[in-house]
Amino acid sequence: MRRPFRRLAGDRRAASAVEFAIAAPILLALFFGILQFGLALQSRGALRSAIADVARNASVEFLNASTAPLSGEQIAGLVRSRVTSSPYLLRDDNLTVDVEQEETAAMAGTVEFEVTATYIVPLSLPFVTTATMPVTITKHIFMDDPTV
Repeated sequence: MRRPFRRLAGDRRAASAVEFAIAAPILLALFFGILQFGLALQSRGALRSAIADVARNASVEFLNASTAPLSGEQIAGLVRSRVTSSPYLLRDDNLTVDVEQEETAAMAGTVEFEVTATYIVPLSLPFVTTATMPVTITKHIFMDDPTV
């Protein structure tokens, strides 16, 4: 009876399969973790860049115009359309944009808005139920006040 077990104990043919079965879940978790972190960084960069584009366009366009500065709703719409279009292509249903006009602007002769955009990064593994991964960017937009 001891002889068959001794023969199995010396058999190394399936050692690679056992080692792979032990290491594969760890490597896959590491791979998908890195993928998720990359998605979060890409989303953060897209939000920051899109808000900066809207801030620059709003400041320059309405500096040259004699019309009233944009409203908070218009700025939120511009941010939302910029973030969800090319080249950023973030999902609209995961995006929240809040725009608040400051009571007193930090610079005289301007209108100041605080834009806060939050994007919930979709999980790379849909069957994993973990906490959501929000990315939030806040930026101040200054526009000339034509009433001054």
